[in-house]
Amino acid sequence: MQKTEKSHDRDKKDGFFNAFSLKDIFDIDELQKLQDAFAISNNIAATITDASGNPITKPSNHTTVCKIIRNTSKGFNNCVRSGKRLGKLSSEMKKPVYRQCLSVGFIDAAAPIVIEENHVGNWLIGQNCIGKVDENRIISYAEEIDTDKDEMLNAFRSIKKISESEFREKLNFLWVMASQLSNIAYQRLKTKNLVEDLTRTKKELEGYKDNLELLVEQKISEIKKLSGLLPLCSHCKKVRDDTGYWDQIDSYLNTHSDADISHSICPECADEYYPGMDLYGDEAD
Repeated sequence: MQKTEKSHDRDKKDGFFNAFSLKDIFDIDELQKLQDAFAISNNIAATITDASGNPITKPSNHTTVCKIIRNTSKGFNNCVRSGKRLGKLSSEMKKPVYRQCLSVGFIDAAAPIVIEENHVGNWLIGQNCIGKVDENRIISYAEEIDTDKDEMLNAFRSIKKISESEFREKLNFLWVMASQLSNIAYQRLKTKNLVEDLTRTKKELEGYKDNLELLVEQKISEIKKLSGLLPLCSHCKKVRDDTGYWDQIDSYLNTHSDADISHSICPECADEYYPGMDLYGDEAD
């Protein structure tokens, strides 16, 4: 079954983009600054991951509660598992999703970074929307992950909490912003790739041009070798070259042309120099 033109274009587009990662599209230092500014101005924690859920930026504005949790082995693993689950869901749905985290139970979200229908990363936010988590949950979870429950409880009380509706608004804004920035960066990447292709093609064409000019010069030189008048001795038939040296014609042709010279004898010379030897048989008749 033949592919349609549309599916062929899609394959070409995917093939182009799959050669790059989020780090190729964005300057990570600049992305970190943007993430930090967004997190602080919106009173929310944020991290950006690749499509597989691996962080490519440092955490921004994490709450003390979550820092305590992530300092424990069990808490850290639960946080990582929760982030990857959100990233997978957002990738499958191609839109932002939010869920109760698999750690203490706060509301976390992921906005997929999608460029030309290709999922390349996730922008994770959360920690300040506590959902249904209360002090009893904080105490029980502190015991579950084996950390100081009083320290964790005090950290929970100091969180600058936001409502779920506020959280959704911030998530929607992040989705729009991330989409626009990603597409701008993608167009810049395509332009860069096109310029590199054109530069490479130009160099190849210049190489072809140089080779062609060299080949033309060689052919012209070969043609010139046998052009013009050839001084030929009327008696011995030697040829005079450009240096004034008289050479046998077969030697001259061998030097000044691509011809391969072989020696034989004509019928007239055969009769004159080899009488009685029928070298040509009936051909001489």
